[in-house]
Amino acid sequence: MRELLRRAAGRRVTVGFDGFIDTIARPVTRTATADAPAQYFESIPAFGQYLVEHGGKSCSIALHVERRQLGGNLPHLSRAASMLGLDVSCVGMLGQPGIDPVFSDLPCKLYSFAPAGEATALEFSDGKVFLAADAIWSDAPWQDVCAHVPQAEQLFREAELIALVNWSELNASQALWQTVYDHAVRPDRANFSRFAFFDLCDCTRRSAEQLDQVLKLLGRFATRRTV
Repeated sequence: MRELLRRAAGRRVTVGFDGFIDTIARPVTRTATADAPAQYFESIPAFGQYLVEHGGKSCSIALHVERRQLGGNLPHLSRAASMLGLDVSCVGMLGQPGIDPVFSDLPCKLYSFAPAGEATALEFSDGKVFLAADAIWSDAPWQDVCAHVPQAEQLFREAELIALVNWSELNASQALWQTVYDHAVRPDRANFSRFAFFDLCDCTRRSAEQLDQVLKLLGRFATRRTV
């Protein structure tokens, strides 16, 4: 392990393209009284059953907000890679104008092209349920990135490891990943001492056709870099 860390130290990594601010909250079943503390839904099945029982009706659920923290795959992956000694550049949705303070402690070079996404994470003993609005993208997402991060193509081209994450959560992921391949990977000769890492995330909302498209794109990356 020490030898691997020594060899990895200082290697250039570029990560794209998400970035979220998560509000962590617990759904309340009973509000606090003078005699008893608040009670919460303990599990996802219990919460789901409550919703099923209110089908055809309306219901209101109070949330106890516990904290606000950075979220998204890019921030977490980037922080972990930096702690291993890698030289990490993040091209993501990290705040506009300027980097949101939530991300300011990340030990990476931060390049933001859009406001962070906002998500509410309902926390249970057996997991979390994330609720987030779709990000609004133009028809030319790569141009949007470059308008705020003009060195984006260079960052990806010079990276010894390209990490593209959270494909399923960002509507523009396919177009962005394709452009990274077209502009930063395909023009160069194959070099399998360089790497590309991909995280598709939860693909259940995506169609079989979309999955086929991204898998074919990953195959093209594999003709140029070790995937």
